[in-house]
Amino acid sequence: MSSQFYGQVSFANDTVYDYEISQFWSLQQSGTHPACIFRPSCADDVAVAVLVANATHCPFAAKSGGHAAFSGASNIAGGITIDFADLNEITVSSDRSIVSIGPGNTWYDVYTALEPRDLTVIGGRVAAIGVGGLTLGGKTACEMIFKELVLIP
Repeated sequence: MSSQFYGQVSFANDTVYDYEISQFWSLQQSGTHPACIFRPSCADDVAVAVLVANATHCPFAAKSGGHAAFSGASNIAGGITIDFADLNEITVSSDRSIVSIGPGNTWYDVYTALEPRDLTVIGGRVAAIGVGGLTLGGKTACEMIFKELVLIP
């Protein structure tokens, strides 16, 4: 997978890997060491990562903001941590009634992008919380949703 996604996969002892591990909010999360960290750039990349994880029976975790306080929430020992940081689009519909928010955003990103447009959404109160984790309830919900998405023909 690393050759197909050059620059998106980092491994232990890589500068990028060490930096990413240091970005978790809790010591339990930053003390957990995945086999690799994958930063998808689009939904198709996520689908490939989940297919690879399922096919190889490799555990994976979904990281939106990495704010959870318990081990294994958005990081996984020996598996693939899928970090959504690059999936950070915020798109407002032309009639301003719908906002599409990528899972790599934090609530600060969302509110900062919407404020100049005089818009807001219901979300988290703590700025550094990731949109994906708060919206879906963390690792278990994310894994279930990803597995369902992959299984849909």
